[in-house]
Amino acid sequence: MTKGRAAQGTKLRFWRWRRNPLRRRSDVTEAWIVLAVWAFTLLGGSVAGQIAAMPLDAPLTHGEPRSGPCRPW
Repeated sequence: MTKGRAAQGTKLRFWRWRRNPLRRRSDVTEAWIVLAVWAFTLLGGSVAGQIAAMPLDAPLTHGEPRSGPCRPW
């Protein structure tokens, strides 16, 4: 009896999200757009950071000398 009630409660909970009359198509569309914009922002920021770091990282990886000699104090 408990097993049946638990399964029915889970089924009922997901049913509320799928077939809710207050859930409008525009709300769902807006939620997907916001999710896509966040994903694009995170991915785009990461790619932009990598691209910006390439010219700065090149002299360090190739072992080019600094502008002047190091002087010990």
